[in-house]
Amino acid sequence: MDVMAELLLVRHCASTGQAPEASLTPDGASDAAALAERLIELGCDAVVSSPYRRAIDTIAPFATCRGLDIAIDERLAERRLEGVPSPHWLDHVRRSFDNESYRAPGGETLAEARARGLAALAGIASWRHIRPAVVTHGNLLSSLLRSVDPHWGFEQWRALGNPELFSIEIAAERLVAFERVVWR
Repeated sequence: MDVMAELLLVRHCASTGQAPEASLTPDGASDAAALAERLIELGCDAVVSSPYRRAIDTIAPFATCRGLDIAIDERLAERRLEGVPSPHWLDHVRRSFDNESYRAPGGETLAEARARGLAALAGIASWRHIRPAVVTHGNLLSSLLRSVDPHWGFEQWRALGNPELFSIEIAAERLVAFERVVWR
């Protein structure tokens, strides 16, 4: 029988851009401080983040307050949409929710992103923490939630805020349930 684990999946706070080195906006930094208080209330006992600066900066106030190291997992990085930035990126996102095998030139399919994300979550779950906080990005997060709710698509992705917080349950490499958590 699979062991069920609960994790808190966090979409990063508002950032200055999409590049891996993009920092948080002033509002994003303020939200990161408020999010830290909420994660304390929720009893988070470990921190894992995408290597992108906006993800690390989102969780840093919490990690500092609790004296936790931030583990970096490359598999939590945002989905690679294309080989080079393009003004058509939004069209590629929409097409990928319509067809999970769609791949823009040089990009990653939604199904591939979900597979690496699920592998990362399964690895984190195996650590046997009570409630790890896992910081990632909207497109990857949406691909994961879609594995439970096939109706989770482009419009739900577009409606996500920065940050967002979801309580998820995972067994083996399968997400079995999720619930949005009020963070403020």
